[in-house]
Amino acid sequence: MEAQAEALRRRIVLAPPGAWQRSGPGGWSPAMVVGHICEFLPYWASRAVVLAANPGASWGREEDDPDRSAGIQFGASLDQPTACERLDRAAAAASAAIRELTPAQLAVPLQFTGGDPARNSVAGLVEHALCRHLESHHAQLRRLLASFAP
Repeated sequence: MEAQAEALRRRIVLAPPGAWQRSGPGGWSPAMVVGHICEFLPYWASRAVVLAANPGASWGREEDDPDRSAGIQFGASLDQPTACERLDRAAAAASAAIRELTPAQLAVPLQFTGGDPARNSVAGLVEHALCRHLESHHAQLRRLLASFAP
């Protein structure tokens, strides 16, 4: 997460200011993507910690979840320096929370509401809701910024 956040930070810093809050394909701006990342990193890290103490609990979140939507909309107004600060804090907090989980806690069985058995543990939540999710939004940011290139 920290390495991805550092790479994202470089993209944020180097993004042309005119492209930063401009919506691209899919209706998201680079700022919105980063706002969503800054929301979901601490959200899912804190959920992983809580769920590690609740074997068999279910986890998942709908696309229209109010917290998720608020993160995206909040991101729309972020300037690039503030986005970097928020990303640094979110990634550091999420990484610290995940590092505290023991192997036994990571193995705690859960039920993913989407039905994918690969996500039926705390480790599955970390892999999918944090790591892969971050990678997919990093790729989205790269595509968006490339779509604005002359």
